[in-house]
Amino acid sequence: MARSRFRDGGGGQRRANAGFTTSAWSLLLLTAVALAGCNLTTPVTPNTDGQLTGQTQNQQFVFTGTISVSAFGFTLTADDTSTVTITADVRDASGNPVPNLTTIVFSTNLGAFVTEAGLTTVATATTFNGLAQVTFSSFNRKAGTATITASLGQVASSVNVTLEPEPVTGSISAAFGSTGTGSTTSTGEASAAVPLNVEISAEALDLTGAAIVGATVRFRIITDTTDELTTNEPVEFVGSSSTTTNSSGVATALIRVQGPGDVIIEADLIDPVTNQTVSTSNQIILITSQGQEGPSIALTFSDGSSAVFSFGAPGGPATELIIAAVEDATGKPLSGATVRFTMRSDTGATAATFSDGTGVGGSVTSTTSSVGEATQTVTLHASPQTVVIRAELLDASGAVVAVSSDIIATYD
Repeated sequence: MARSRFRDGGGGQRRANAGFTTSAWSLLLLTAVALAGCNLTTPVTPNTDGQLTGQTQNQQFVFTGTISVSAFGFTLTADDTSTVTITADVRDASGNPVPNLTTIVFSTNLGAFVTEAGLTTVATATTFNGLAQVTFSSFNRKAGTATITASLGQVASSVNVTLEPEPVTGSISAAFGSTGTGSTTSTGEASAAVPLNVEISAEALDLTGAAIVGATVRFRIITDTTDELTTNEPVEFVGSSSTTTNSSGVATALIRVQGPGDVIIEADLIDPVTNQTVSTSNQIILITSQGQEGPSIALTFSDGSSAVFSFGAPGGPATELIIAAVEDATGKPLSGATVRFTMRSDTGATAATFSDGTGVGGSVTSTTSSVGEATQTVTLHASPQTVVIRAELLDASGAVVAVSSDIIATYD
């Protein structure tokens, strides 16, 4: 049988094109299926910044993990050079370290962080294995408590570092006057009626000769012979005997002398951390002679005593009347004079008060009557309570011209 032959007429080419088209569509379909199983908005790169973990491109970052801050040393000397390492341990909500290179912000209210750009109170550091570290410095020599905070988003944690004052080293010298460099001896007249107030000062210098600013200075009376021949009060400080140096390294105090005699004074430079004496000054000497008699003031309770013991009302406060009798130089009652009553100390838990509500450390003034007496009441609010009171006679300018002895009231 004869065979018939057929020519392709382009059919082979069509089959080839159809095969290619079918393969292309298959590839596109496979690609679409693969993409359908992937969220294009979710980061999948292992090194993605932790601030994007679990977030979409259009969401605002909200960190929900934890931060723990620690310091390799919780005490630092405020010497402007000492440093300590601050570490923040940052973990996600599952307790795992946040991804590497997550940025953590550190801030402080005191001192500064050491960075390549210099010292700053706000610094950043990136994490490695969940840890970020910065170097903290005792910048500016300011003592106190530095609160160092590490934060990521709205989550923050803090640690405290105590900046202790730099140990004091240097010397101190004392003198009469207000500059710290005056005379080391002084003379004057003093009597019970007309006391003598004398200003003294001390200058503190470091080992280089520069002024020590803000140093603690304590003045001490080491010898006082003014009360050996009289019944006067011993020499005392008007106000505190402990004070601090000013910008020139000078501290001042005021002492009151009420009779003739010798007074020897020293000043100590104190380390504020240890409260130990760093240096003691030279001695300064005040010599007083008996001054002219002037007005006088005597303070007593209403019963004429200088000490009163009161049981008080059952369950209530104890109120005592005190009387200041003022006389002129001839012994006659002095009317119209101004008397200042001062509550010098109070051992009670509840402060005793004068009639106007003034308590311990405060004062109240009254004017003497035609018989030369000024009165005041003191109320002791709690039992047990012991109160020490003094009266001073003031002149028209407000200066003290006479001082009474102390009187003591006890409520039990």
